[in-house]
Amino acid sequence: MHIIRLVLLSSLLLTVSCSTDVTSSNKQNYSVDDRISLGGPRTFRLGFSNIPRTMLPADQESIWDDAAQFGEVVVVHKNISWSEFVEGEFSVSEKYGDDIVALKQAASQRNLDLILVLDIFDSTAEQIAMLPATFDGSDFSDALISSALENEVSFLARNLEPWAMIIGNEINSVFERNPDLYFSYIELYADLYERAKQINPAIIVAPSFSYEELLGSIPGTAQYGPRWSLIEPFTNIMDTFAFSSFPSYVYPAARSIPSDYYKQILDEVELPISFLSTGFHVGEGMNEDQTTTVTEQRRFLERLLQESEDLDAIVLTWLVARDSEIIPERYGSLASSGLFDKENSPRPSWAVWTRASRRPLAVPVLD
Repeated sequence: MHIIRLVLLSSLLLTVSCSTDVTSSNKQNYSVDDRISLGGPRTFRLGFSNIPRTMLPADQESIWDDAAQFGEVVVVHKNISWSEFVEGEFSVSEKYGDDIVALKQAASQRNLDLILVLDIFDSTAEQIAMLPATFDGSDFSDALISSALENEVSFLARNLEPWAMIIGNEINSVFERNPDLYFSYIELYADLYERAKQINPAIIVAPSFSYEELLGSIPGTAQYGPRWSLIEPFTNIMDTFAFSSFPSYVYPAARSIPSDYYKQILDEVELPISFLSTGFHVGEGMNEDQTTTVTEQRRFLERLLQESEDLDAIVLTWLVARDSEIIPERYGSLASSGLFDKENSPRPSWAVWTRASRRPLAVPVLD
């Protein structure tokens, strides 16, 4: 059982991003400059993914404003547009170009740094996502597939200019389910990294990992020791160790999470740490043994903020700012991991987040 792969939402969420009309709205568009600083400085950015509460226009826009008022970054997932880039980097349709422009405007007009996650693999982590039918079952040894991906990465680095580009989400899950596909990805990834960095050296480029799966602690699956060796091939071709982490499925009581749960990273990885996507569900999880409370969520968030400081993390994002109705039913417990509940009332964790967001950001300089 794989806990979190929201790859199938990517197309929907990009549409949400691009449909947000930041120029015509009468609603206040917040930026970090609207906040009154309070407390000691922090070196890690805060933010949310662009998963809205509902598909209503107001909710689609509010998640962007939440990120701007109570953070500095927004995480947007995107599927690969294979057919757009088969003929080269600059062969895109007018609609694709308009979508990229709208996404860039949605972030820049709110003064948000954009973290773009390229969902290369599907929700099963067994095959490449959204491939045309003629390529079903192929891997990156196919020249047309690899060149299309190279072209899109180059286009996005050049034209979208995200703060960070995650080229492949939770890639260790692919290793567990389709090792051949995983190793064909590794062979291509170095070129993708170099292309993005040559176009824009300032972009943070990396894949991401599923932390609980990396540790071998996914409930309902075979247990194994941590697979830190999966990180070694990327040592010199990723700028941060980025990962998703949802420990409530393993430790419903926040206090039961081992004290070195995240600190052990320092013994294995010599890179800046990015909590790319985090959460702690409230209520019932995948089974009755995973039932949690708002108090446990608050305790976890308090610890996560402290861990981010102790580990000198560069970013911390929470997957769902507000409980969401658009998350597929099989991921139902993730829908209840918001800092606001289904009635759109704040949970105790929200006060913790807002206090942290008011701390002035002291941006670290990355080598």
